[in-house]
Amino acid sequence: MGLIDRIQVWLYDVGKTIVTVILLILIALFFLRFSPGRSAEADELTPTVVAEVDGPERGGETVVVPLDVSAPEWGEWEPVDAERAKASLRLDGTGEPGAQVMVRADQDPVAVVDVGQDGVWSFKGDVTQTFGAHELNVEMTGEDGESLGTWDPIRFEVPTPAPTPIPTEPPTPTPEPTATPMPTPVPTSTPLPTPTPTPSVPAPAITFPIDVDVVRAGPVGLRGTGEPGTEVEVLDNGSVAGSTSVADDGTWAFPYEFSEGQHEITVRVAGVPDAASDPVRILSVFGEGQCTFVQPPTESACPSDPPPGQDLGDTYVVGECETLGLIAKRTGVSVEEILFVNPEICNPNLIYVGQVLYLPPRQ
Repeated sequence: MGLIDRIQVWLYDVGKTIVTVILLILIALFFLRFSPGRSAEADELTPTVVAEVDGPERGGETVVVPLDVSAPEWGEWEPVDAERAKASLRLDGTGEPGAQVMVRADQDPVAVVDVGQDGVWSFKGDVTQTFGAHELNVEMTGEDGESLGTWDPIRFEVPTPAPTPIPTEPPTPTPEPTATPMPTPVPTSTPLPTPTPTPSVPAPAITFPIDVDVVRAGPVGLRGTGEPGTEVEVLDNGSVAGSTSVADDGTWAFPYEFSEGQHEITVRVAGVPDAASDPVRILSVFGEGQCTFVQPPTESACPSDPPPGQDLGDTYVVGECETLGLIAKRTGVSVEEILFVNPEICNPNLIYVGQVLYLPPRQ
């Protein structure tokens, strides 16, 4: 056999070896891919990273424990007034440890619950809503306020109470006519002179804070109006908290340390219990950090509909004469949601022109 023949035989043997190796590799890949307990779709599943927060490690990436909500447990609905009813609610679930779960009835905040280190959260409290159909919305957020997931709306119905039947009274019998007795003459007496009424002291009034207001716990400057020179007493939930004098311009001011909780503030003329103002209901809550005492600014002439500030999407620049209530109405959110994302606001009634406020997520 010549040299060329030997080379051809060698090339043929090498080719057969390469083909055999390729076939063996393809067979091995086939059995590895379609072996029992494994599907083709499994090779394509990877963990989905929801947000970069502390959580379990899976495949080298940080993932978040998904939000889970159990079926709500409602108590008996009891009418509060002609339009609303109140019932107790228990709501449990699981989520990312350290995250916060916000529960809303429609768009009204109900509660903010922290998820425990065991991944379990729970809420129990009262819910007041108008009669009719509503939704519970549950959302989980991280430390930076970023949404980590929402739960499908939970629909519930506030039943309208049945009208109270009006009892039917039996017909009143017609009385028989009776003889009219002759009137006995009464001796005429000399009328006494009508005493001249003593002029009463006008009741003072509270101009700050306003009724159904929310303030941060701590020192707050109360102010109002009254008769110049009179001494007025400030009462918190019926107990005297202190007194002050009305200045010559008819105004008074009183610094008061609010504790956390519900307060009913009234002011009256000292020694004259009947000369009292209308009560002002206050909810005092704790905020993050220390709140510095700030005396409310004097009232200035502002138009009823001041020009809006600058709505920059995630933030809002306060314009002249704007209030938190007006900003909430213009941006389509609630005052409570603005306070939730701006914990540095110590007094919701005191914001400044040019102040930058964070806005909650909007639809």
